[in-house]
Amino acid sequence: ALSRLAHHGKHRDSSFWQAAAKILIPRVGEMSGDVVGLAANAFSRVGVTVPDLMREISARVVADVSDMPATALTLVLNSVVHRGSSGRSDQLEGSIARHLVGRLHELNDQDAALFFTALGRDGRVDEGPAAEAALDLE
Repeated sequence: ALSRLAHHGKHRDSSFWQAAAKILIPRVGEMSGDVVGLAANAFSRVGVTVPDLMREISARVVADVSDMPATALTLVLNSVVHRGSSGRSDQLEGSIARHLVGRLHELNDQDAALFFTALGRDGRVDEGPAAEAALDLE
């Protein structure tokens, strides 16, 4: 439901999203990988950053990266890239990107476009952690 609200531009009020995050944070560990990806994408889409929620999502992704659907990983990667960079998000970006490179065959066209968009900006490959990991630019 949050994903649909974000997609349609409903409830842009930050207090709504903060309240939703408080409900989600203790439940991230119980969510399926698809739901984790949709939740990360919804918050990114409305431009609301909730550090505690992203920490929980990051921990979940790192713990279960090989068991998470590739589509969910692209959504989380995209939300982390758009959120801005910090040491922890750089590690998460790199971890997801390295993992997804081996699973590109699982991505549909839309997911692949989202993955490659997260790697670069303005048609150029960004030299950030996701691009370095995916393209082995180190």
